Amino acid sequence: MKKIYIAAIGVLLIVCAGVVVYPYMYVDPYQKLREVIDLYSDGESERALVLLDHLLKKDPEFIEARVQRGVIYSDLGDARAIEDFDQLIRSDD
Repeated sequence: MKKIYIAAIGVLLIVCAGVVVYPYMYVDPYQKLREVIDLYSDGESERALVLLDHLLKKDPEFIEARVQRGVIYSDLGDARAIEDFDQLIRSDD
């Protein structure tokens, strides 16, 4: 009986967690890109870059995110801007 009780609690926790987590499972990448632009506008370049890295890890073909990251790197004088812009040019072929 004790095993059934523990199993029932486990199932209940999983169901409850699913209900709580479900709305946060999908995040609109364009909403996150707007957050990046706001962060960058507020002088939070490093935080913006972290978010852009995350977006590009999830979707390496997210062109708008790659452009924005290249712009931020360029403004910071970071040579990684060249890598982002080069990848954009190559992906256009």
